[in-house]
Amino acid sequence: MQKRSRITKVAWFSAMFLAVVCLPISLLAQQTLLNRLSAEFKHFDGTLSQTIAGPPGILIYSKSVFVPATPVDNNTIYVTVSGTGVTQGPNAAAWFRCEVDGSPCNPGAGAVSGAPGGWVSVLRDPQILPDNAMNYQWCMKTQPGTHTVQVRMASSQPGAVVAIEAAHFYIDSNKISFQGTTGCSQAAQ
Repeated sequence: MQKRSRITKVAWFSAMFLAVVCLPISLLAQQTLLNRLSAEFKHFDGTLSQTIAGPPGILIYSKSVFVPATPVDNNTIYVTVSGTGVTQGPNAAAWFRCEVDGSPCNPGAGAVSGAPGGWVSVLRDPQILPDNAMNYQWCMKTQPGTHTVQVRMASSQPGAVVAIEAAHFYIDSNKISFQGTTGCSQAAQ
């Protein structure tokens, strides 16, 4: 009887040791897991999204997603667009903007591209630039819950055509917490 009691105690202590050691490691690993919330494609059927309008341009993608709170509170959302882009007209650039719940993913200005705040220049050439690969990803601080993600496209020169076809749209989330930084933040200068 004493032998069985000893085996039970050893098993119980082993289980507790594994729980105490492995659970924190498991939770830490889950903070870095990337949660794919949506993966969709558009315009693989001979169609495209195109515009000649400047900002606010046209809506080319919209999706409501649920950012999970468990097992850890996700505090960062990532929005990726990739596809084939076209610009027509001298010096026309294709500008893109990501919004989550109506707020720009990054409100900063497009710097040397001349894009207004919240917009980025993904394609630009002094000549007609047909069928070129393009890819861009935004990150933004967020909270768990349902959020509406939208991607807009505009021409840097109203009247000049910009377009996207054969596009993929990905929405991901995870938790970022490192040395006092939480969520997507500006890099140190």
